Amino acid sequence: MNEALHLSDQEKEIVTDCIHKIKLELEHPIDKHSKQLIVRNIELLLDYCMRFYERQFITRNEVNKQIIERFDKILDSHFETKPAQTFDMLSNETYAGLLHLSSEYFNDLLKYETGKSFKEYVQFKRFEKAKEWLTNTDKPLSQITQELGFQNPQYFSRLFKKITGCSPNDFRMPNLKKCLIRIELEVQILNLCYETYFFSWIICRYHKSTYLCNVFFIVLDLRLTKVGARRCSFFYVHTQTA
Repeated sequence: MNEALHLSDQEKEIVTDCIHKIKLELEHPIDKHSKQLIVRNIELLLDYCMRFYERQFITRNEVNKQIIERFDKILDSHFETKPAQTFDMLSNETYAGLLHLSSEYFNDLLKYETGKSFKEYVQFKRFEKAKEWLTNTDKPLSQITQELGFQNPQYFSRLFKKITGCSPNDFRMPNLKKCLIRIELEVQILNLCYETYFFSWIICRYHKSTYLCNVFFIVLDLRLTKVGARRCSFFYVHTQTA
């Protein structure tokens, strides 16, 4: 079912009244005023319909946002699962049908909510997906280009730089550096945990307290797990056999 024009009771009365006046003029004996009155009433009806049509994008804001979210999910699924060749077949009519909307209404909804037409919005989402893959994956540029349906890496790089102000490789490098910095920080935390708890374990061993040794190991094991370290049972096994 395609999207209808949503009217309040008062708006329905206005539209019905306009139609009733047009009907009366059509049934009235024709005179020199008939044509002008019919045209004016039709124009009035169309003006009211346009007012109510544009109004519903404002009053149905939450519903429209939900439609955009559903559209985003469909696009994301398409990017992740569909072959690149199908990007040439992405059409307003296809997606509007999946959302049970008319293509005209869906395009107007996108324009009002995002400021972009259907074609512009799909292009925007493709580059957002490219940014995500450049940041969070090690996919080569050629693979990203192919999976997002661009002609070739050179064409993609040219468009990417035009939109973002930098090439794909330049975009990827700062994010790679951030990742390396985060890993380095985790390694430093890992080393600190090892040093702190290892010396505590030595002190407990010196005082011949197997119980405290095991407690220190458990705390160390939990701390290391939080920073992504591998769990190591060396201390625990050693104290058990001591």
